[in-house]
Parts: sequence; structure tokens; C-alpha cells
Amino acid sequence: MRLLSASRQRPIWNSVRASVLNHTRFAFLPAEDARTLSGEYEGLFNWMALRHILGDTAPALFGGLDLGGASTQITFEPPDVGGILQDSYYVRDRNEARPDVRVYSHSYMRAGKDEAQRRLFEQLAVAVPALDYSSLYPASMAPEPRIANPCMNRGYEREVSVGCGGGAGACRTVRFTGLGNWDECRRLVDSLLHLDYECVLPPCALSGVYQPTPTGVRFFASDFFFYVANGIGLVSWNGRWEGSWAEFAAAGRAFCGRRWDEVASKYAADFCFGSAYVPALLGAYGIPADSTAVTYVRELEGFDVGWTLGAMLFELTSGPYAEAAACGPSSSPRGVWDAFARPVKHKPTAIQMPPPETAPEGLDPATGWASSTTFRLGLVAGFAIAGVMSAVAYLVCASVSSRHRTPLL
Repeated sequence: MRLLSASRQRPIWNSVRASVLNHTRFAFLPAEDARTLSGEYEGLFNWMALRHILGDTAPALFGGLDLGGASTQITFEPPDVGGILQDSYYVRDRNEARPDVRVYSHSYMRAGKDEAQRRLFEQLAVAVPALDYSSLYPASMAPEPRIANPCMNRGYEREVSVGCGGGAGACRTVRFTGLGNWDECRRLVDSLLHLDYECVLPPCALSGVYQPTPTGVRFFASDFFFYVANGIGLVSWNGRWEGSWAEFAAAGRAFCGRRWDEVASKYAADFCFGSAYVPALLGAYGIPADSTAVTYVRELEGFDVGWTLGAMLFELTSGPYAEAAACGPSSSPRGVWDAFARPVKHKPTAIQMPPPETAPEGLDPATGWASSTTFRLGLVAGFAIAGVMSAVAYLVCASVSSRHRTPLL
């Protein structure tokens, strides 16, 4: 959605809002609850999810690395929080025993896996001459010209539409053929990160963007970071891997050097590119080549690692649900979730009562149920007690929630 202009987003969100309002009974605020999430908040929510999952086992300094299709985010608490000069956010935990945390978060648009690869295709379509095989075939059988792509395995071919940003009728279809050359792929990938841009406010990462140096930070890399590590054989699907990006690059070089028919699978077409792109990103972020400060992970403690969990926790503790959450069994985010996850107690279909001749006083001996007089008195008393308890609970919840809001500034 962030790739679309505001005018193109508007009808999509209007449709979403109308659908939710017309077809559900959710407590829904159209202007606030259906919107495009900014990239920095995506990174912050990923960091909040990690903090929730890790709990007391979280490293002193930790961060999240997320690599999606359109964008990529880096979020972490640097060793010198007072030195964050921009892209700085306070995260306030509703559990008052934990101090507020100041973190750095930045999102790079069009630096996600799909968009970066699309930019590479565009670059190759302009700069690299097509390979013409016409002289090797009879005229009627000659294949169309192809452009060599070092970031694809040898033997793999792919048709891509390029030039579509140049206006009406500018799109053309180009066929790429793989070379499987990791070192040349890495050279091209570095050019996508614009490491040559002027660093106006040092230190800088890619595209001349300011970023504190992540010394001593333990990073958890998810999404496409993990999928590539899994695809090139560094980590099992349910495992985790702590290795250097130099090791990552070595595994990628070996993977890219294999023919397509040896590695072909539903997702393998992007792994050669990814195996060069991931080390390039980490190097641009200031992580040394031999550092093992990055953990590649898909799940932790039974939770999927990702920003959506953090977004849910933020809404429950900062939004209109905060007052209800304050009545949960705990003031921690887990307690908030518990408050909303309790199963509804249904009325039993039958109750086994003593035989009529031994029924306790106040029960109808014929049915085993409360007599009408006893039932009415009990019902009145029950409603009176429930009313008093509800009023007290409301006052307590309002008081507690006012102290436990979790704004994210």
C-alpha cells in the first residue's frame, strides 16, 4: 500500500471501511482503524513483539531486522540512547516495573526483496546488452534475445515487465537468463543500496541515511532474512541460526553456482539474489562481516516473529481497549491477551441433582430445581450484588487504566 499514492489508496481504504462497518459488529473507528501503517511503526511493532516474546530473557540490547517485499526495517536500542539524533522513538511499557526504552527505527521503502529485485531488473534492462542467439538457430526457430542476470541460477529464465514507470505504453517484456555469478550479483546489489551517497549526518547506513552504530546489539532477523537462510541450507524450517554474514555469503556463493535444475523449487528463484542482498544489507547497517550478532529466526517461544503481534499488543494497551485490558489478570502484555482469550462459560445442558426424597431444603422435591420463591429471592439478591460489584470494578478499571496506558511516541 505504501507504494501507492494517496489518491490511489483512498478508494481501497473506503471499500475496507464500508465492508467492516456494514458486515461486522466490531467496535470500529473508520478514520483510525483502517489506514496504511508507516514503515517506522512496522519496525517498532516488530521490536515490541520481540520484547514481548523474549520477556526476561531479552538481551540487554536487542533489535529487529525485517525484510519484506516492498520495504525493510531496522529497529534497535543503541548503546548510547542519548545519542540518537533522528528516527528516535520512546516505547513505554504498561508494566511500570519496566523502564521506558528509547529506540532507533528506520524503514527503507523499495528496499524490500521484491522491489529491490525489480530495481535490479530495470537496471540490467538498460545497462546490459541482450544476448542474441539468432545465429545459432534457423530463422523460424530463433529464440528472442535474452539479458544475462548474474543473480539467477544458470538454466533459469524469467520474463519481467520493465519500464512501466515511464508513462502509458512504456512497459516492455524482457526475458532474463541466469548466469549464477554471486560475486557479480553482489556488485550489482551494492549499487542498489547507494552506498556512494553523501553522509550528511554521520554515521550512515545505506542511501546516506543516518543510523547509530549497532555495537553490542543482538539482532533477530525474520521474514525474508530467514527464508533465504533456510533456502540456501543454513537453518532448518523450525530452527534458528546465529552466524556471520561472511558465512552467509559463502553459502550463497555455493548456491548461486549450482544449476537451476539442481535447486528448483517454488521459492528458490529468489534465493541467489537474496543470498547476495542479505550480506550487503547487514554490511551497510554497520554489522561486521565476522560478527555473529544476528539470529535468523521464524519462531520464538511458540510465537511467529513479526510486526503483527506487536501491533495487536499496542492496540490492546494504547487504544480504546486499554481500560478493559487493565482489568485482566496481569498488567503485562501476556496478561492483557489472557483477559481477552478466556473462553465463554456456557450454561450446562443438564445438572445432576440428588434424588427427590433427599433434596436439600429450598429445592422442589419433584424436579430437583429451586422452588419459585427461593429462586426469585436469590435472583433479586444476585442482581443487587452484581450491580454493586460492577460499579466497583468500573471505578477500579478506570483508575488502573489511567496509570497503565502505553503510548508510543
